[in-house]
Amino acid sequence: MTEPLLLPSARRWPVLLLGVALGVAAAAAMTTFMDLDKENTAAAVTADPTLSHAPVEIRDLVEEVEWVADLVYGTAVDVAAPAAGTVTATSDVGAVLRRGDVVVAIDGVPVTVLYGQVPAWRDLAEDDEGPDVLQLESNLVALGFDPDGNVTVDEQFDAHTEDMVEAWQESLGVEVTGVFTTGLAVVVDGPVAVVTAPAVGAPTKTDEPLAQVSARSIVTDVVPEAVGVVAAQAPVGTLLEHGTLLLTIDETEVRAVTALAPIDGISLDDGVAREFVLVTEGQQVGAWLVEEGAVFDQARPVLELSQQTLSVIVPVGLADQDDWVVAQPVEILLPDDSVVAGLVTSVGTVAQGTGQGQTPTIDVTVQVLDLLADDLPASEVTVIVAGDSVMGATVVPTRALVTLAEGGFAVERIAADGNPELVGVVTGTFDDGVVEVIDSDLVAGDMLVVPS
Repeated sequence: MTEPLLLPSARRWPVLLLGVALGVAAAAAMTTFMDLDKENTAAAVTADPTLSHAPVEIRDLVEEVEWVADLVYGTAVDVAAPAAGTVTATSDVGAVLRRGDVVVAIDGVPVTVLYGQVPAWRDLAEDDEGPDVLQLESNLVALGFDPDGNVTVDEQFDAHTEDMVEAWQESLGVEVTGVFTTGLAVVVDGPVAVVTAPAVGAPTKTDEPLAQVSARSIVTDVVPEAVGVVAAQAPVGTLLEHGTLLLTIDETEVRAVTALAPIDGISLDDGVAREFVLVTEGQQVGAWLVEEGAVFDQARPVLELSQQTLSVIVPVGLADQDDWVVAQPVEILLPDDSVVAGLVTSVGTVAQGTGQGQTPTIDVTVQVLDLLADDLPASEVTVIVAGDSVMGATVVPTRALVTLAEGGFAVERIAADGNPELVGVVTGTFDDGVVEVIDSDLVAGDMLVVPS
């Protein structure tokens, strides 16, 4: 398999390459064979008297190919100023802002983050209706401004909604009117990282760019219609599939569906009460907004579904592009040395870096399947791909190898009489402390002499 030109990838049968293995065998210095007698017979000279035994094994060996890649989030977007005035407080560049956090303050009025897809395009007061009302109610309930559970999360702004808005305004230290005004919030899809922020004292104009943020994930609130006692909550991080059980409310199952299609193993005529939430591919259980055992009697948000904008971009040389396919599973080694699962979602077709003196590459995009911390910084990571494999290989510990003066390797096998005997071996692939034996009379279960 051809190595990518000028790309920082590495192929390894994990831990040991041939040269390293030879160095380890030499450093162990268990036995050195020298030409001492009339027939150039190899005689063993033991340097380390501390010995133990290890068996010959049958094992599958899988090559690992490592690629250096970039961990990236969603494209940075501009946040427009909701009001004209002067910036009196600002957030730090790099800060991760979540629902309820303050982006900036304009003339002393904080502009807070709310989640959703509907821009804050109008003021809202009692008797207003629409999806932006539902979005406002979902956010304020999730932030805890309806502790008594009086608000029904729907598209109707009623007296209970007004009470909740007043409690929110009081917490912000602004005039308490019960009317939501567009200058109080910016609406984003989910947690965002601040890319640029205005300086204190900077003037603002309505609808002009105020800051730039990068989306960390897209958050959707789940507002079930069933009411009662919450139980059987799916763990945070659960990747949603068609039919995944999110929670139960009293005797009602709330399940995620990715399509309007039957769920394997579930009949709609089995007498079980169910409610279905339509989700998109890649969504996960992001956070619970209620505790197990909580009781409520109004429709309200119970959990956040999170879809990460996080991805990994792997630059791949044109000679290696056929090694990548969509839906290929990989592993991603993060800067903190943790390993998470990934899935190839696209393989580029347009070459990058085609200028003079550049090496053309295509971009492979890998989706991170595990739910990660929203504030994980964009950084360089390692993508580990399974390469060639040897199935059912006969392997021995690399420490069991002894070098022969006339060249090649041998091992010391414990014979039937309990004494060690030399057995010549031809080695193949090295992998994580063992080496494949491709030619010898060793069999699985034979015991070998190795240094302790």
